[in-house]
Amino acid sequence: PEKLFLSSAWLKADLVTWTGRAGGAIWGLQTDDWAQGLCPLC
Repeated sequence: PEKLFLSSAWLKADLVTWTGRAGGAIWGLQTDDWAQGLCPLC
């Protein structure tokens, strides 16, 4: 039971990190688009 609990905890942590990375990548793309859109205003 302990091993199962630890593995599930690790799995959840992996899911959080992967979703965080995916969200960060999407956010990075959005911010890059915003930066390019604002660049002519610089």
